[in-house]
Amino acid sequence: MWTRALVAIALAGFLGLTARALSHYSYVEFLQAATANAVVSVLFFDLVICLGLIAGWIYRDARRLGIAPWPYLAIGASFGVAGPLLYLLRRPRGAAPADVSPVPPTVLLSVLVAFTAATAFAIYRHGYTAFVSYALVNEATQLLFVDLALSLTLVAVWMVRDARTRKAAYLPLLAFLALAFFFGSVGPLLYLVGRGMRREPLEIA
Repeated sequence: MWTRALVAIALAGFLGLTARALSHYSYVEFLQAATANAVVSVLFFDLVICLGLIAGWIYRDARRLGIAPWPYLAIGASFGVAGPLLYLLRRPRGAAPADVSPVPPTVLLSVLVAFTAATAFAIYRHGYTAFVSYALVNEATQLLFVDLALSLTLVAVWMVRDARTRKAAYLPLLAFLALAFFFGSVGPLLYLVGRGMRREPLEIA
């Protein structure tokens, strides 16, 4: 019960921030602000990766549960984490976890290399603290930052639940979570690469 309440609160807060941002920027202007420089472009890239991972889970999980996934995927593509949060509220309580086939490690590695290179370039040009300072510049970048934070939180929760299901070692999981906290999608991508190389099914609760 409390989990759904937290999801509902997060959704309400995010929708409020979205309404505020769209009152100052058109949708196109928001995308322009979200790619204005190397730092916010990396944040946007990070968000796209997280939402892509979440969308893959929603698609397979919804089909298994007999729920139409397309409305939530469309909302996610248009309004970020609002789609996944709405799906979590719609998903039946106590539903069994879904078995999801992992993305091929070669694909994950390609995305990981590209994202790591973009992050390293942004840090080299602007410094690590620029990710916070640039994210607070205006309503559009603030929304981008919150969207990314919520998306990473959902992915991190999945990582913890998946590791507990597999009875994985505690310290490696902490390392992946630390990477996710400091370097975004680097942590989840490395986690998935390791899962794919071991050819284990992904069980997502």
